[in-house]
Amino acid sequence: GSRELFRYYEKNGFYRCFKVRSVYMTRSDLIKLSDYNKYADRPKSGRGSMLSVADIAAIRRDILVDREGFIGWDPAAVKYAAGIHTFCSGSIVTATDDMDAGYAFIRDNGENSVQVCEFIAHNGFEKNLVRAIVDACHKENFEFRVPVFDEFFSRFGEIVDYGMIRHVADKKPVELLTLTGT
Repeated sequence: GSRELFRYYEKNGFYRCFKVRSVYMTRSDLIKLSDYNKYADRPKSGRGSMLSVADIAAIRRDILVDREGFIGWDPAAVKYAAGIHTFCSGSIVTATDDMDAGYAFIRDNGENSVQVCEFIAHNGFEKNLVRAIVDACHKENFEFRVPVFDEFFSRFGEIVDYGMIRHVADKKPVELLTLTGT
């Protein structure tokens, strides 16, 4: 949301509680970042193999469970989110090997742009997932929304407000806000 939207909701009792890193990159940036050309002549096995809903839920839980703003999704919730995402013209890109995996919810974002709404991969496996996204999307511009703690994209983009919360009894939800230090 825009800054104005955050201010509007703050006036109505909501508190900022969650941030993401917003990263804009070109296709050539991603090719360089992921060492794509180094692997271009190798078979693409694992780079786009589809994970199950249960696999995605497990990856999401394992990577995000102790992170700011984490909301647990069981497989039914992941199935629902994936269904809404694909219904709204999105797709899911996954990558796996024997030990590691990752997934990304992506959406066509206009003329020559893709938005990567959720990018979650085991530590050290991010390049594989980026290569799978490059293979799956033939657009030139990419917008990634990644967790603030994500080390792979830490040199890029900016940290932006992303989520707000409001206690149903109009109390300040202190125990949740302590994750951000406010």
